[in-house]
Amino acid sequence: MSIRSHDTDRLPDRLLDLLADRELDGLAKGEATELDGLLSRHGEWTGDELGLAAAELCRLGLTTDEPVPSGISEKLIGSGMAFLEGRAEGARGSLASSSPRILWLGRAGWLAAAVIFLIAVAASWPSREPTVIDRRELLLARADDVVTSPWSVIMELEPGSVTGDGVWSNREQEGYLHFKGLPVNDPAREQYQLWILDDEQAHPVDGGVFDMPQVSEAIIPVAAKLRVSRPTAFAITVEKPGGVVVSDRSRLILLASF
Repeated sequence: MSIRSHDTDRLPDRLLDLLADRELDGLAKGEATELDGLLSRHGEWTGDELGLAAAELCRLGLTTDEPVPSGISEKLIGSGMAFLEGRAEGARGSLASSSPRILWLGRAGWLAAAVIFLIAVAASWPSREPTVIDRRELLLARADDVVTSPWSVIMELEPGSVTGDGVWSNREQEGYLHFKGLPVNDPAREQYQLWILDDEQAHPVDGGVFDMPQVSEAIIPVAAKLRVSRPTAFAITVEKPGGVVVSDRSRLILLASF
């Protein structure tokens, strides 16, 4: 895919090219390295603008099966590109009728046009850090190797049912724990700890300690201490404050097998 412009000093064209390619087709290793370098030089971009919009589309259940309604495509593209131009240089004004950059939208049809529209109308996204919910949705939408497994209750801490799931992408080395009904803990007495069972590790990989806040539902990011190679399960134990290096598994409460 190529996006060309005669006005290369305005919007960082190559950066937009790579971001669009990443969301639509994925990047080769060299391109991913190039993208990282461009993002480091253009601090006004987080790199998640297009992906967060795509994740929101998936969350809302929008599909690519229907064509763009007549007249809507131009409005979406105009609004989106005007926002992107202003994002890069602090200026406003639509590029819909003058810039060849919009040609990449033809590769993605209705989805890409809607993504650009969401970026335009959700201008607050780039100005704040993505929430843990945003990051989980983005991972589910973007990573094609994501595995998800519901929790199996091994030991109940108190009457009630714990539901939710574990999510992991080995390519991204990123994952999230989703809980409903997990009892609130007292961090001064005990904490929950995640263990990642890996076929290529002699011992479970420490995935970090966490607390259950004063609510009945939470999403916790995985904080693996080692690189995971062949994950087979997430296991949750109850340990002393700060966690342990090796668990005796006497208080193994939840298991999610992949």
